[in-house]
Amino acid sequence: MILPCTFPVDSSWDLRSTLILWQRGIDVVHSFYCSQDQLDRQNRHYVNRTSLFGQEMAGGNASLKLDRVTVYDAGMYTCSVNTNTGSQKKSFAVKIAAFYSEPRLQFSMLTDGVNLLMTSDGGYPSPTLQWLRGNSDITNQTQTRLMQDTQTGLYVVSSFIHFTEVTNSSLTFILHNKPLGQDIRRDIQLYSEVNYTIKNAF
Repeated sequence: MILPCTFPVDSSWDLRSTLILWQRGIDVVHSFYCSQDQLDRQNRHYVNRTSLFGQEMAGGNASLKLDRVTVYDAGMYTCSVNTNTGSQKKSFAVKIAAFYSEPRLQFSMLTDGVNLLMTSDGGYPSPTLQWLRGNSDITNQTQTRLMQDTQTGLYVVSSFIHFTEVTNSSLTFILHNKPLGQDIRRDIQLYSEVNYTIKNAF
């Protein structure tokens, strides 16, 4: 991910007098002065993950390259630049989102009915789920479990529903990830002969 930041330069610009400081809140993300990176105060969350475009600095480029981005990198970032020709500061919000995977359906027959379990993972932030039976919303009859990976911050979402009586039914599972505009809609057809099909619907 590249966080853009530029500053004005003219013929009097001097690299040795240039200070570039990237921060998220009070945490130091990356700093540059005395013509080189100065990372002694860099927050450990960013170690070995940041770099500047040194070859483009003479053209006024103070942009930051952030590698191996996770959801924990979201927040308000500030780019401060001081040179012999002046100073400036720019702040902007970084928001992180990730697409959810194709939902996986597990179908289990029990003595007292049928269990359906729909699972999707790798997404962020937490999604909105909906179940329909025909035209009726049956979301309140489901149980949803949301788990977050401690390393990546990405979610695994599972939605469970139990039917005590199997009849010919048309079900629809909908997952909505608002920041990315991701809508996954899957149609499931249950049959009284204890069978099912699943259809993709985008």
